[in-house]
Amino acid sequence: MRTAIKRIRTTAFILILIQIIGVILFSIFYFLNEFDFQVIVEPLYVIIAALAIIVIDVIFVWATVSSVSSIRQQTNLKAADVIGSDVQEVYNFAMLGLVVVDENNIVLWTNELFKNRHIDIVDLNILDWQPELFHLSDSSDEAAVVKIEINSRNYEVKLLTEAGLYIFKDTTDFETISNYSKEQAPVVGTITIDNYIDVVKNEEDSNDLV
Repeated sequence: MRTAIKRIRTTAFILILIQIIGVILFSIFYFLNEFDFQVIVEPLYVIIAALAIIVIDVIFVWATVSSVSSIRQQTNLKAADVIGSDVQEVYNFAMLGLVVVDENNIVLWTNELFKNRHIDIVDLNILDWQPELFHLSDSSDEAAVVKIEINSRNYEVKLLTEAGLYIFKDTTDFETISNYSKEQAPVVGTITIDNYIDVVKNEEDSNDLV
């Protein structure tokens, strides 16, 4: 989609440039009256030309919006269409997020976990969005995992390089329980007393005096 948008921008720039050059040339010929331009060009022709430019611009805008909408629909697939509804239920239960990227790390597709959590990263560079993930793309270890935080939730992320697939595992509940257990764990202390025998002997002597 990023390529399509770039192509549309280039086309729009060329179209606007042509129109600007046309207006400049028309103004020069008209006001300098080159080749009796003021006599040749009647006001009606100017109005027709202006209307033609407006119509061309409207058609271009309409075609652009239609093209972008069509491309957006093609990339906005549901996870159930890609991996099947049964498997998707498993991913939802396990709170697994899936992100597919292209060779330039542009996000092409995400599953429903991101949509449900209002994380819209389609068409973004995933490394710009989460720079910590660069360690995965730069690592040769397929088992490498990176921990990140998104919207106050913790995730462990793994990359399947050949598939261009990032797997996000929500570990928020596990880490919350783990931290709670650590905070509530009992603490055992050890006290060492020098000359313990002398202390006991002094206590015995005190008891004898009493």
